[in-house]
Formats: sequence, structure tokens, C-alpha cells
Amino acid sequence: MKPKKIKKKTKKQAEEKIAKTEMRKIADKIIKRHILWAMGAGAIPIPIVDAIGVTSIQIDMYDNYVNYMKLIIRKIRVRALFLQLPEEV
Repeated sequence: MKPKKIKKKTKKQAEEKIAKTEMRKIADKIIKRHILWAMGAGAIPIPIVDAIGVTSIQIDMYDNYVNYMKLIIRKIRVRALFLQLPEEV
């Protein structure tokens, strides 16, 4: 039997893994910050004010997260565009 070949990670794969880890850290930071604010708003003893506060914080979290992901998607699209250009340009 032939021994199985162990695939070595290329530099590109290692960079992609690091980039994904960094993206995850930033996304987690956005979410954790808003969770803490929502917990504080949830401690308000008036039910309607409590619901309005938590909902507005959740909407802000969603907006921040979506804007961050749009930025990431734009970077990926630009990188893909430049990778497709011929080298002779």
C-alpha cells in the first residue's frame, strides 16, 4: 500500500485562515458589545420601555454587522477582479 500524502498548507490557505479568524473576531466583538447593552436595557423594570430599548439595540447590532459584512464582500470582489486581470496589462 502506498502511504497517504499529507497535504501541506499553502501560504494562500494560511492567509485565508488568518483572515477568517480576524473576521470572526471582529464580528464577535460587534455582537458581544451589543449583547451587553441589550442586557442593560433588559434590566429596565418598565416592560414597554424595556422592549423598545432591547429592540433598538438589536436593530443597531444587525446594521453594524451587515455593514461590516458588506465591507468584507467588497474586498473579496475587488481581490477577485484583480486576480482575473491578465498580467500583461
